[in-house]
Amino acid sequence: MQDNLELMDQFFLVNRLMHRYHHQKNRIAQKESFQGQGRILSLLLHNPGIRQKELSDWLDIRSQSIGEIIMKLEINGYITRIPSEKDRRAMCIYLTTEGEKAAQFMEKNIQEAVRVFDCLNDDEKNNLHQYLFRIISKLERITKEDVREI
Repeated sequence: MQDNLELMDQFFLVNRLMHRYHHQKNRIAQKESFQGQGRILSLLLHNPGIRQKELSDWLDIRSQSIGEIIMKLEINGYITRIPSEKDRRAMCIYLTTEGEKAAQFMEKNIQEAVRVFDCLNDDEKNNLHQYLFRIISKLERITKEDVREI
């Protein structure tokens, strides 16, 4: 039991340190945090003109949640929506110049952040990946079981 508590403490510490690193990088660059919007910006950078439904499917996020994020991105001037030429009811989403800058900034930060794993050799990275996969699977099972009990 004590070993499990120590592992949990280490997980929380890693989470806090990664979170702190992310916010320090944004503060140094005087950029706001895009809280949950980074993945969308990145997808739009590499898939201009994607429809909201496709974003929702790719990211496995409810359509309503994607809609709220898209609205915030549009209000902040990072994206623009243009009706599809094939289906005028569908809106194609494009990054604005500011949105492209923000997406590139986010991708640069991610490339720098993943360097934290440079301290591990390939075998250690593979082992860590397997351990995390098992932990994630366990958490997903527990979460589903907890929901059924409610």
